Amino acid sequence: MSQPGWYADPYGGGGLRWWDGTVWTDHAQPAPNAPQAPGGPQFNLEYRKFHVWADQHTLGVNGRTIPIANIRWVSHWVVRKVQGSSGLNDPTRGNFQYNFKAGVDPSRSRGDVHADFYRRYKEKEDPEAWTALMRLLRERVEPDILARMDARIRRGQPIDFSRRAHVHPGGVVVGRDSFPWTAIQSAKDHGGRVWLFVHGREKPLPVAVHETPNAILLAPLINQIATRHRS
Repeated sequence: MSQPGWYADPYGGGGLRWWDGTVWTDHAQPAPNAPQAPGGPQFNLEYRKFHVWADQHTLGVNGRTIPIANIRWVSHWVVRKVQGSSGLNDPTRGNFQYNFKAGVDPSRSRGDVHADFYRRYKEKEDPEAWTALMRLLRERVEPDILARMDARIRRGQPIDFSRRAHVHPGGVVVGRDSFPWTAIQSAKDHGGRVWLFVHGREKPLPVAVHETPNAILLAPLINQIATRHRS
């Protein structure tokens, strides 16, 4: 494929993405005759002190709103709190705190919208508002952010996830160590952190915590680029 034009989005979502003849760009649009999201709220939920809602264009939390198309970073993580050592090895024990942030400018880490949810150990299901937010991110926000980051790497521009972690066209920098894509085996999320697995190293390297803006997308980004370099 060499001619510039609109083609099926290789990053998923069922839409179209502009190919400039060399790389995929940030420009995307729905496919012709693609089904549109229904009008009205996608969800409108009350959770204790939080009012969380989203319609076709906007996400709102407690009076603060952000256009969904303008979201450029997200962070979400769950913390399990237990009392005493008896519940440490039992993942069903303890209380759970759910944290969510989203914004336009990653340097403003507090987020344009943010919310905290809780679940006591006797409650078996995740909070409904949390489930709705995660579904919105998976379907309408995170694929677009991931595609933008990958397009940026393809254009030769590095991405700084933190002072410790940098992804660039040649590989990944973790602390003082730099690894080319050919040396990278995979990246995984575990225990609220992103871990980098490198060929020849027995133990994975901690790269970022999930509180860091877009760190939740770091593992998919690394794995996507590493797979491309192996093919």
